[in-house]
Amino acid sequence: MAERQDWGRHIALPPIRREEHCGRVVRCFAERAHSLYALFEQGLKANPAGDALVFNGTRQSYAALAARIGEISAVLAARGVGKADRVAALLPNRADYVALIFAVARLGAILVPLNIREAAPELTHVLNDSGARLLVFDPALAPGLPTETATPQLETRLSIEDLVTACCNGTTAPVADVAEDDVALLLYTSGTTGRPKGAMLTHCN
Repeated sequence: MAERQDWGRHIALPPIRREEHCGRVVRCFAERAHSLYALFEQGLKANPAGDALVFNGTRQSYAALAARIGEISAVLAARGVGKADRVAALLPNRADYVALIFAVARLGAILVPLNIREAAPELTHVLNDSGARLLVFDPALAPGLPTETATPQLETRLSIEDLVTACCNGTTAPVADVAEDDVALLLYTSGTTGRPKGAMLTHCN
């Protein structure tokens, strides 16, 4: 039987320090990324030509994805999205969804993913409860969207196709100053015991 090797001895761990979080002292990486977008930037800096995303056989490098993230962030910012604003997304799996996630994080806004199988009443609840200002949706799902009257605080509805079309090469929005305890995602529960409730995930999570 082959002798078990201690692979851990050959891995150089980054510096670790103790910090207080939520009333507890825990061990943390000292030089960690402090936001979701900063984490992406680490990968971009380390390997710009490497694969950041592989979807349906198509590969996208970190550099190419960074360019698309910057363009999408500029489109969102031009429509009034800023730090702590909620951006809802009603999208199936697609490459531009990944870019949207990081574009929202780049602006310091909060992404609210919506379940594409939900009916209009459930979508209405989540959109209103989250306070979403802008909705990005797949055109194929448009017939199931709530009415504008039912979601009065929702200022902008933008199809993912129109969002991509509005992207201009080289145009970006400034990277927001985000703390790791700021909320990055607002994920809603299934609502099996009542109305769906929003669970806040921070950049540190």
